[in-house]
Formats: sequence, C-alpha cells, structure tokens
Amino acid sequence: MEEKQQRQQMQKPETVGARTTKRQLPQIPPGKRKSKKTTEQRPRSMKRAVIEDSRDGSEVVSPPGTKPRTFLGYSNPSTEPEGEDSSVMVAVRIRPFSEREERLGAKQVVRVLNSDLTITSPKDSNIHRFQYDHCFWSFDDIQASFADQKTVYNEIARPLLDKAFEGYNTCLFAYGQTGSGKSYCIMGEPSALGVIPQFANELYDRIEGTADEETSYKVEVSYYEIYKERIHDLLASTKHKSKTHLRVREHPVTGPYVEDLSTYVASSFADVERWLALGNRFRATAATGMNDRSSRSHSVFTLVLTQTKVGIIHF
Repeated sequence: MEEKQQRQQMQKPETVGARTTKRQLPQIPPGKRKSKKTTEQRPRSMKRAVIEDSRDGSEVVSPPGTKPRTFLGYSNPSTEPEGEDSSVMVAVRIRPFSEREERLGAKQVVRVLNSDLTITSPKDSNIHRFQYDHCFWSFDDIQASFADQKTVYNEIARPLLDKAFEGYNTCLFAYGQTGSGKSYCIMGEPSALGVIPQFANELYDRIEGTADEETSYKVEVSYYEIYKERIHDLLASTKHKSKTHLRVREHPVTGPYVEDLSTYVASSFADVERWLALGNRFRATAATGMNDRSSRSHSVFTLVLTQTKVGIIHF
C-alpha cells in the first residue's frame, strides 16, 4: 500500500524541447466543455519508486562497498501517451571541454550510452542516471558515436519540417547556462551550420521540389528578443527603433502573438541568412557595454510557411 501511494505522489520532471501543435484548433465555449474522468496510470517505462528522492528525477547508484542509496524512477517523455494536440521530445547534447575547463584540469563526469546519460559525482562517486529521447555525444570527434551538426539536425529538426508541411505548428528551442553551446547548436558557423540554417535550407529545397501550378508557397520571417520581460524587435527598421518594447496579445483562434512585430517575406534561403545576420548584429550591438546582455536574454526566430492551393480553370 505504501509503495502504491508513493507512486501517486511522484512528480514528473519538467520536459521541454521540440514541440508540435496542430494549427487553428477549434475553440470550445466553456459552457459546452465536457468533463473527462482521468486516471493516473504508471507508464511501462517507469522504474520502481522507493522511499527516498534523488531530488532531480534521476536514478542514483552508489559504488560498491558504500551504503546503498535509493532512487526515484521517472518516465521517458517519448513513452508517455501523446495528448490530442501536442507532443514534446527532449534531447541532450554533450559538448567538449572549453579552453578554460582544460586549463583548470576539469574531469569528465558525463557519459552517454544510447538514450541514457550518467553523471558521476566527484564528491562521493555516486552515479546519477537520466533517460531522454536523444543523447548526442559531441565531446570527442574521434569516437564512432560522435554526433556532428548534421546528426543533431536529422534527429530532432527534420521531423519538425515534416510536420510543418503537414500543417502543424512546430517549435524547437535550446536552453542551458552561458557557454553550454546553445548558439553553436542552433546557429552554428560557416563550416558547421546549425539547426536553423539547415532547416531553412531544406525548407526551400522541398518547396522547389513540390511546387506546381496548383500549389504556391510563401515564407515569412520574424526575429525578436526577450530581455528583462520586455520584447524587442530585432528586424525593425530604423524609424521604428523608438519602440522600446512590444506586447503579447491573444488571438481567439491562433493563440498568443506579438503585436506590431515586423514580418518580412523571404523568397530564398539567402534571404533567411540575411535576416538572421541582421538580427544577430543588432542583438550583439545591444549587448555592448550592458554586462553581456545576450547571455541573459532569449531570442525567437520564426518561419511562417503558407501553402495555398490554386484552382485553375481551363477554357
């Protein structure tokens, strides 16, 4: 009985990452909503829950000869039943040591095996195990399991492009402390393009390969920054730079949106590259002399794909 109560009290770890949602879902008036009975079920992948809590949702394994530690099981987000209109996938990428870490003689405490990640505590040698949808090992490029920029894109971003052409809204975001490799993973560099450039490049390749007389496509871009709970347009023209911040509004059908946000048509991958460069340049300029503003802000780059079916009348 105690074990059953403990399972019900367990909290699932916060899950974030790639997300897909169906566009323009019908809104049901509050008076017509039907209540649903919900029952808590234990996912098949959930490990056995015991008395103590590792406090981070990980399994804790003690080294031989020490007092055994208990662990709290958790479920992999990919094995949970998907909701009616959304799903979330979580991926972790391990970067190599920075120059500073190498100078300090940092030790490797993180290991990856398939979708499992382990962290060995340098204090007590306890091993914490985590499980994610994807674990990318980018620590040492001489190893066979090394995941480069292309591998990361193929696994987590390409499926979102498939969903976009099926009519779904998709979102991918990176999070982590300063210096964890977010910008490199998302933006990349000329010799190793990140997720956004690869996504945009393949987007136009697919448009070119599927467009015909009865179908037309339009791609629009926007780019903004969230800093100190205020939204700044990174693509606004000079005459509109006086707008200190924009506001978030709620659309009755499409949901939240940023009011008066600049949106531009991008007819090629080169256009997307130019808009990205402009926004990044403005963001970098704003960070100068402001205690590294870019490390304490969030940026959102949006691509809007519109597909139109054209009826042709033959005489």
